[in-house]
Amino acid sequence: MTAIARLADDHYVDGFGVKTLFECVPFEDPATLNTSRLQCPIPDDGFHAEGIEYVALLDAVERFAGGGNFCALEAGAGWAPWLAMAGVVCKAKKVEKIRLIGLEASAERFALMAEHLEFNELSPRHGVAVELFEGAVWSHDGVIYF
Repeated sequence: MTAIARLADDHYVDGFGVKTLFECVPFEDPATLNTSRLQCPIPDDGFHAEGIEYVALLDAVERFAGGGNFCALEAGAGWAPWLAMAGVVCKAKKVEKIRLIGLEASAERFALMAEHLEFNELSPRHGVAVELFEGAVWSHDGVIYF
């Protein structure tokens, strides 16, 4: 399944079908967003990631979702672009059990992560197991600065 990359009033849709609210990417101007690069992000999507990162995620889904289960974890998730892509791609491939685990320390970005996943219908009420943790990983308990 391939979606047509396009812009809407408050979000864009990439070639994989992932919907991203513009509030998730305040560093990108919707007026100059190149939808052709969102359709097929090779060599990159123009603002977020290089093609090899997309290939790695798609390869992981292809290799490991064949048994009907797939689990993705994104640490330092921000708005969880990779969790959303993993979930959307797995749903398109009819993967039966999808589990998404996100970890984000910024309270603002954590809220965006939850909103972004729900916006893409990736939540328990849509048949997807989602566990989100607000915090950071460090070698010991205590306060960290980032």
